[in-house]
Amino acid sequence: MVRNLHHFILPHKHKKKHRKAHLLSIHALTVYVFLFIFMQVGFLTLRNFAPGVLGTSSSITRQQVIDLTNQERQQYGDAPVKENSLLDKAAEEKAQNMFADNYWAHVNPKTGQTPWYWMQQAGYGYIYAGENLARGYSTSQDVMNAWMASKMGHKENVLGTHYQEIGVAVEDGVIDGEKTTLVVQMFGAPINPLAKKDVGNDAAAVQDTNKLATNIPNTYPAQPVAQEVHSASTQSVPAPSLLNQFKLTINPYALTRNFSIVLMMMLSVLAFLDLFLTSRRNVAVKLHLRHLPHAGVFVAAMAILLIVQAGSII
Repeated sequence: MVRNLHHFILPHKHKKKHRKAHLLSIHALTVYVFLFIFMQVGFLTLRNFAPGVLGTSSSITRQQVIDLTNQERQQYGDAPVKENSLLDKAAEEKAQNMFADNYWAHVNPKTGQTPWYWMQQAGYGYIYAGENLARGYSTSQDVMNAWMASKMGHKENVLGTHYQEIGVAVEDGVIDGEKTTLVVQMFGAPINPLAKKDVGNDAAAVQDTNKLATNIPNTYPAQPVAQEVHSASTQSVPAPSLLNQFKLTINPYALTRNFSIVLMMMLSVLAFLDLFLTSRRNVAVKLHLRHLPHAGVFVAAMAILLIVQAGSII
């Protein structure tokens, strides 16, 4: 058995027939597929039974997001936006509300609270307002790249010439059982920069601003309607799981991507060795239907690398 270990990585003869390395066999390919399925089922199980175990580590900061925003605006010839503490507060409250009510959307599906509600609560009176959201990214640059590549209005918000001020929140928490980092980016053009606090507390003035142009990427009405808003409900905090007690966090994106990279590299090396050694042995190499599973696994691994995203934006 020991002397045949090299058969796992090198082609060999069996009953005078050419055999590929065991790690390239149909049986091995089946194992790879089942390993991937097992990983995905495991992730779903952890989300349900061990909330907070899955997640991504993040180095995102508020200042980095603001700086990158102004760098993009500068490249397109737009004036920079200034940080506003009231917009920072509104963004923080919005992020905390998404964690508390366990949703990922511009509008709270339980209470109907829009982004403009949080601006009004913070006392920010606006003429124009916009919001970008991101989750699950590990760096500020990744977030900005996603917004700038978006076709759903995120780029238009970043470069909006009518915006003068910005507020950003970067908060960690759990949504749908997965630990994540939320980035809330709010833009505004104040009614009166010198008296926005007073205007923000004026209910009539706030209602008037709701009739003016606003922007949420992609799906929501451009002119939010004033409505009665109920206080956000809170969820009971589950007891920490055993994995959480050891502060172990699993990054499903990194695991899936690394598994695909390792698998693709291994298949490439083994296929090269098979081709090289069989050519030196003057063994005829012919395409056969048996090669289709190998090609299929290789293509699937490539697709995973291209499709699987680290985070999402709305």
